[in-house]
Amino acid sequence: MALDNQEMKLVLSSDAKPRLKWTPQLHRRFVDAVKQLGEATPKSLMRVMGIQGLTLYHLKSHLQKYRLGRSQQSQSFHHDKPQENERKKSKLEEEKINDVQIAEALKMQMEVQRKLEQQMEVQRHLQLRIEAQGRYLQSVLNKAKATHLLHSASDNSSLTSSDTSQHKTTKTIDLNLNEFDSGPTTGINLNHFASTF
Repeated sequence: MALDNQEMKLVLSSDAKPRLKWTPQLHRRFVDAVKQLGEATPKSLMRVMGIQGLTLYHLKSHLQKYRLGRSQQSQSFHHDKPQENERKKSKLEEEKINDVQIAEALKMQMEVQRKLEQQMEVQRHLQLRIEAQGRYLQSVLNKAKATHLLHSASDNSSLTSSDTSQHKTTKTIDLNLNEFDSGPTTGINLNHFASTF
């Protein structure tokens, strides 16, 4: 059950103590043999690979490195997975928090906008009431002025008319007194009576 061993040639280093160089082709053969065997040992690998010049020492050393590399990859994979999951969870939580904060900010902004509109409406009503009150006060003031002018004019004309009527009354009384003076004496002082008017 040897794997096509005629094509494979081993490459040794030119050091004082020559080492086997694991070419990509040789390594592929090694991996295929490990997969084929499942639980591989250096002896079983030597038998399955069937390559001349390959020693137990070479296989034992390479098998150790291979298993160590696989173990590190597995740990790295399992170690990276939780970290990656944590990062994803963290990112999702941050996005949720951002979404909630944005939603709350929009809600607050809408509430502020609603209150501002209410305040503007109240201000508009107040302005209309102030303007109406101003018009009312102006009309009251105008009426008061008109009434004052009427009373002033009426007082002046009543004084003038009362003076005139008093003067007329005095003249009439004087005229009448003159008539009485020429007539019989009644014993009444009419001049005193006329002055009371």
